[in-house]
Amino acid sequence: LTLMPVYPLVTTKRFSQLVNHSSIQRLSRVPQLTAAYRHFPSANHTRLEHSLGVAEVMRRYLVSVINEEYALSYLSEAYIQTGLVAALISNLHQFVFTNIINELPHSDLWQKAFAKETLLDKLLNRKEKNEETLLELTRRLFSEVDANSLKNILNGHAGLTDGELLIHSMLNSSIDARVVDYINRDSHHLGNGAQNFSQDEIFQFLTIHEGRIALNLRGVAAAEQIIAQRYWLFNRFYWNRPNRRYGAVLRTALIEMFRTEDELARLFEEFYWLDNEGALVKLEDMMKNHKDVKVVDLSNFLRANHDQQYKIVYDKNIQEGGDLRPTFQKLDALKLDDWTRLEREIGNTLFPSVSDKFSVMIDLPKERAPRKLGEDIYVVSRERQSKKGVVALEQRTATQIRGLTNVSRIVEGILRSYDEQLRRLRVFVHPAINVSIESENIEEKLHRVDRV
Repeated sequence: LTLMPVYPLVTTKRFSQLVNHSSIQRLSRVPQLTAAYRHFPSANHTRLEHSLGVAEVMRRYLVSVINEEYALSYLSEAYIQTGLVAALISNLHQFVFTNIINELPHSDLWQKAFAKETLLDKLLNRKEKNEETLLELTRRLFSEVDANSLKNILNGHAGLTDGELLIHSMLNSSIDARVVDYINRDSHHLGNGAQNFSQDEIFQFLTIHEGRIALNLRGVAAAEQIIAQRYWLFNRFYWNRPNRRYGAVLRTALIEMFRTEDELARLFEEFYWLDNEGALVKLEDMMKNHKDVKVVDLSNFLRANHDQQYKIVYDKNIQEGGDLRPTFQKLDALKLDDWTRLEREIGNTLFPSVSDKFSVMIDLPKERAPRKLGEDIYVVSRERQSKKGVVALEQRTATQIRGLTNVSRIVEGILRSYDEQLRRLRVFVHPAINVSIESENIEEKLHRVDRV
C-alpha cells in the first residue's frame, strides 16, 4: 500500500519497480496544472501523482467489471496486466509545456514533433546509463504484456482487439480512469475538496457494452456528478482569466522560439527533463538573447507577478457576444500561422506605433475531441418482462441502450453550456499600452478573421 493524497495506491513489488524507473520518475518534475500554482499555491501536484492515481482507479475499474457477463472474454490475465501498465504510463509523454502545445492552432510541424505516438515510442525505448529501457523493464516484470498491444491501447489505433478496446475505453472516455482521478485530485489540491465525490459511486454501476466501458441506469447520477465537476473545474480554474492570460504568453513564447523541425527536436531534448521553474528559467534566458526585440520584451512576462501581466480588454462568450458564433467557428478552423498573422494585423491596426512589443494576444480555449462531457457514454438498462404463454409464464429480459445525453437532461445542458457559455474569447493587450478600447472596436477587428 502506497500512501498518497486523495486515496492510497494498492501495489506490488514488481509494480513498484516499474514506478521507480527514471522515465516514470521524471513525471515527478512535471506539474499536473501548468500555471495554477501561481494563483493557487497548494496546486503543486505532479503528473507522477496523477499517474499513480490513474493506475489505482484502473485497478478498481478492472475489479468492478470482472464479474460482468462476458467480461472474461475480454479480460485475460494478459489484458489485465496490460491495463494496469497502460494506466501508469498514460501520462508518460507529458512535460511542462504539454498543456500549451495541445491547444496550439493546427500546425503540421508541431503535431508531427509532439505526436503522442512518437513521444511514447521515444520514451519507452530511451536508454539511460546503467538502466534498462522502460519497455525492457516492463517485459521483464510483466511477461504477459505485449508491447504492440500496449502501444495500441495508448495510441487508440484502428483495429483494436476486444480486450484492447475495453482497456482503451477505460483510459479514453468521459468517465475514464484519468478523468475520475484528476477531478478528485485537482479539486483536492486546488482547495476545493468539498466538491470531491466517492469513487465507489461510479464503480458499482459499471458495465460493458459493445466492448467498451458503459453504465447501467443507476449509474447516471454518478456520471452527472463527474461531468458537472469537470465542467466546474474548467470554469473556475483551468480556463479562468489568469490561467488563460499566462497560457497566451507561453504559447507566443514557444511559437516564436521554436519554428523549425530541428528547433522542436531541441525543445524535446532540452526541456522534457526539466521541472517547471527550470524550464521557465531556460526559456527566459533563450528569449533574452533573441535578435527580435519583441521576443526579448516578452521574456519579462514568463515569471512576472499578476499585476505586471498583459491586460484583458475583451472577454465574451458566444451568448454575450451576440453574433460571435461565426467568429468562434472561424477561429477554431485557423492554422497556427494564420492565427499569429491575425494577432499581428489587429495589433498593427489598433496600435500602429507599437513595433517593439507583442501588443495583442487572442485566446479561445478548446479541447481536443472528444470533449469528455458525456457524449461518448452509453447507458444500459435491463428490464424483466413477462409474456403469457399457452402453458406457463415466460420470463425474459429486455435490454435498452441509450446515449447518456439522451438519458440525462443535466448532461445535455452541460454540453450546451460548454459551447455557449464556458468557452470565452479573450483579447489581451501589453500592459505598457495605456489606451481604452471599446468592445465594439475589438469585435470589428476580430471579424478580420474572414480575410486571413
